[in-house]
Amino acid sequence: MAKAKGFLNKVAHEPIFHKTSIGRHPSLTKMNKSKRRSFKKYRGQGK
Repeated sequence: MAKAKGFLNKVAHEPIFHKTSIGRHPSLTKMNKSKRRSFKKYRGQGK
């Protein structure tokens, strides 16, 4: 039962921040391809 011993020592999963959400400084690298292609820096009136 050597496998079970290592299983109990696991730390809770910590999510990794990927910077994909559209905000002030969006990162295009991890964004969806189609989302990346249609991405506009400024979503507002006229531009």
